[in-house]
Amino acid sequence: MEKTDEPCVTILFDNGEKAEFSKMYLIKHSAYFEAMFCGNFMESHSGNQITLKDINNKGFMSVIESLKHNRIVYDGLENLLNILETSQLLQFTDIIQKSIEVITEKYLFSVHAVPIFSLASTLGLQELYEKARVFILYNFKKLLVLNKNSFFELNEEDLQQLLKDNGLNIDNEIDIFDLIIEWCSKTNNYNIGYEIAVDCVDFNAMDMVQLNYSITKTNHFNLINTIRHYINYKRGHETSLNLLIKPPRCVPHVLCAIKNEEDGYAFIYRWDWVSLKFTKFLRLDPLPLYTTGYHVIVHVTFMLIEMDIFVLAGEIGYLRDTWNRSGWKYNLLSKQWKKLDGFVSSKRRHGVGHFCGNALYLIGGHSNHRCPNELIEKFLLHKSLEMDTLVRVESYRCNNFTKNVDRKYYICLNYKKQLVVITKDHNPVWYGMCPDKCNSENVKWESCSMNLKATIISAVVYLDYVYLLAYSARYMIALYCYHPTEQLCREIKRFTTIYNPYTTMCAFNINMAMVFGKNYLECHSMAHDTNTRYKTQFDSFHSNYFFSIPYY
Repeated sequence: MEKTDEPCVTILFDNGEKAEFSKMYLIKHSAYFEAMFCGNFMESHSGNQITLKDINNKGFMSVIESLKHNRIVYDGLENLLNILETSQLLQFTDIIQKSIEVITEKYLFSVHAVPIFSLASTLGLQELYEKARVFILYNFKKLLVLNKNSFFELNEEDLQQLLKDNGLNIDNEIDIFDLIIEWCSKTNNYNIGYEIAVDCVDFNAMDMVQLNYSITKTNHFNLINTIRHYINYKRGHETSLNLLIKPPRCVPHVLCAIKNEEDGYAFIYRWDWVSLKFTKFLRLDPLPLYTTGYHVIVHVTFMLIEMDIFVLAGEIGYLRDTWNRSGWKYNLLSKQWKKLDGFVSSKRRHGVGHFCGNALYLIGGHSNHRCPNELIEKFLLHKSLEMDTLVRVESYRCNNFTKNVDRKYYICLNYKKQLVVITKDHNPVWYGMCPDKCNSENVKWESCSMNLKATIISAVVYLDYVYLLAYSARYMIALYCYHPTEQLCREIKRFTTIYNPYTTMCAFNINMAMVFGKNYLECHSMAHDTNTRYKTQFDSFHSNYFFSIPYY
């Protein structure tokens, strides 16, 4: 510390290190030291030396260095987390905020999420805790492979909070069971393994092989007996009365709709099951006012951090020949917008767009003077330290469809990694895109009739099938299941709602078909083959642009 005429204080740390600081400097930046030196604490009268218990010397010095440089000065994640912990305990408010910003930008949405979650829980940093929790739940399968040891550092409460969550993204409950057994072994907490396992593991979702395997992994008498109850139940020797039956795990999704407001702003609305209404979720801030025919495309994968909403294309003011050729993405975890560096699309209003893996295809729509845009543009996601954007890699001519490609007339799907375009005709046609072996600068479309005498409104891929909401010549709405391999379409359910293009809305939220009438909502779950009807009132809300997003 530089010598000044200001009163100084010597701070002693637990490791025996000590350093001298200006009292006024500490008071200026820390509410903790302000209370200590200006209040009635004994340290304000104890002379020029104090002891800081349970404060890391390196972390404290890093906080001071960060204050001097007006930015976080650190040499790795461990040091950065130490800075956050020290600044939170000693109430260096500015450093708390700055360190959280660095953590969020560089480390949170990665394999380091678990230790960040643990520290945020300990320090009571709710916003950071919640972001880390959601990221871990969604990316649990990947984190279990890439950084399994980080889970062994969690305390009992934090481990249970994660593993018992119904939104935990996991394929096999045996992975949860194994993790708990390993955690007990690593932390020497065998006595609480039973409580954690019963609270967190859905034994009913295991098969007989997994249940028998689980018995071999533990010596806990009560846990073995519990597992045996599930084995007997599956053999038909017991009723479910003796078992704890948990609801199946699933990543929660919410249905979203796009709507332009009269003031020129565009919004994403989300369906709220409490109020039974669409409520405003996100304003498309980067999009220029009065833009029409833009694309909002969701890219969600089970790779780390891939939960993005892309906003692209469109005409700024109808028929003004002013075009939005930029693109942006909104990350559902960080809740931040980012402009796509160097991204430029052709002049395109409406059309259809869809992701197949990391490839985005934009097809059809209109360009200058309402002429059809005949280009199929293919973009690839490019993410590196220098760039985070969509890069156009190919353009093809689109001469295969009888109508201008528009959301009014076509639906885009990703079926088993193949881009599919379906016509919204009374006798719909299935087009599957494939490479043209004779001309690498072009693509081929293999087409076939879907053998359906109804007009498709909405479609979704679920398991190995394509589910369709469509209306008949008499405007009766029904749910159909289409098997692309066999080219067979069968009706599953008829709805009571009569289709009206101005008042009716039809959409899928992953495995639920939803038909919105004027005064009620009809739902059919494809997963459970159940029907539900809700009385509601939509007022003037109407949209034809729907998609689903993960929503914890």
